[in-house]
Amino acid sequence: MPPHILFLHHGDPEVILKCLEKSIESFELSVITEKIFVDLYPATVPVEVVESVRDMSGVRKSALKVASRHPIDIILSPSERCLQAGGYLRSFFALPGMGYEIANLFSNKAAMKVRMRESGIPIADFRVIQSIEHVESAAYEMKWPLVVKPAVGQGCMDTHLLRNIRDFKNLLSSEDGKALAENDSPIIAERFMPMNSELHCDGIVQNGEIKFASVSEYLKPIMETSPDGLRGTYTLEKDEPLGILIKEMHEKTVKSLGLFNGVTHMEIFNTEEGLIVGEISCRPPGAGVTDSMILKFGVNQWQACIDLAVNERKLLQIPQQPENDDLIVNLWLPAALGKIKKISTDQDLMGVPGVIRVDMFARPGDVLDNVSWSSATTGRVFLRLRDRSQLKDRCNQVSNIFDLEIEL
Repeated sequence: MPPHILFLHHGDPEVILKCLEKSIESFELSVITEKIFVDLYPATVPVEVVESVRDMSGVRKSALKVASRHPIDIILSPSERCLQAGGYLRSFFALPGMGYEIANLFSNKAAMKVRMRESGIPIADFRVIQSIEHVESAAYEMKWPLVVKPAVGQGCMDTHLLRNIRDFKNLLSSEDGKALAENDSPIIAERFMPMNSELHCDGIVQNGEIKFASVSEYLKPIMETSPDGLRGTYTLEKDEPLGILIKEMHEKTVKSLGLFNGVTHMEIFNTEEGLIVGEISCRPPGAGVTDSMILKFGVNQWQACIDLAVNERKLLQIPQQPENDDLIVNLWLPAALGKIKKISTDQDLMGVPGVIRVDMFARPGDVLDNVSWSSATTGRVFLRLRDRSQLKDRCNQVSNIFDLEIEL
């Protein structure tokens, strides 16, 4: 009898469903999601609707309804927003895979940072506070500037750099401040660390061992960028000393948090005080980074994520790493609020030397009404470069060619 998979998800399921079909020959699928995503599933798939996939009580009730119709064998919850609830359901139903304790460590930044500090992993000084009003007292202890964000969130959403008391007062009276206050989780206030660069390490873990890890660097630290400029990330050379150190930090962090099977995305800051870990999550990276891993190494973190969830005992086959050490560059094209009057096409950008792929997400007539998240973009450009010496020139060429006009 094919296994019954309960899929808890927030967002577009297309990539995950394709990976699931590759991972297992036959299965029965039930879904728990939010109302706005229901139409993304085939009519033949039973869907339970919850107000929020982060509401563990509501998710549990829906899962019990699903289980009453057909016992659940596997719980799939690969997106960051669903990590906690997915872990809770596995513990609740005594099913294999990541339970609540580990899922909480990878999704609750308060629990994560306490564990990392106890394990001797370098992190910024921080405080866990219970409301946005307590930021000022945290600043009294740690001094400005501070970064504040929800302990349980998604990517860089609701993350704010406060350089002084004026910034804090402005946040308090803003819609952003209201969203942070209503996040329904504790708040992390941490000391802002000026950095020379920001990097990320993306990995695959099976049976407690690192099967794959790659280090990439952002063109600029995320907090120093905005969607109206060219942003992105590029893979480091395999013998880069900084990359070697970060892979060691990644392995230590994974072991300290107790991950046995899963994929990881870890943020690292290169500061004057040395390398520090920002945070780590147990999910594939966004913003086209999974595509960079496929282009560079032939490694699909989404597929690995689903394979491990469906059958964690089956050993993953990681492709042999390439002999060449080309850089894969993943550029995020600028975005701005408003109706698009004119925008470059993929063919305009394919003429830049080194460009191997262009994915455009916007066209004339589209209205961009939200560009507040860290990876907001109108398109992505992927390049293959010989080494870092070509990086600045190629980025400048893409920036000079790209044209975006917004109707006022």
